[in-house]
Amino acid sequence: MSRTRLFGEVQRAYLLARESLRTGETAAEVVDRAREEGALSRRRFLGFTAAGVAALALALSPPLDAWADARLSGHMVQHAL
Repeated sequence: MSRTRLFGEVQRAYLLARESLRTGETAAEVVDRAREEGALSRRRFLGFTAAGVAALALALSPPLDAWADARLSGHMVQHAL
């Protein structure tokens, strides 16, 4: 994981260039293939969205919310969710 967006882009460019050299494909072909492989299907997007909504519902559920009001550790668990 990169610390800044710029470093992340430089790292991504390096990895794509290395893949281009390894496979013998042009850089454009490698970039196109990476975009296709990285595309999120509708099913996966909906699954991730449902998981996020479930985590939010759990974090705001009455038992956890009451614990968060009473203890700092409960509040931190809400942040983690």
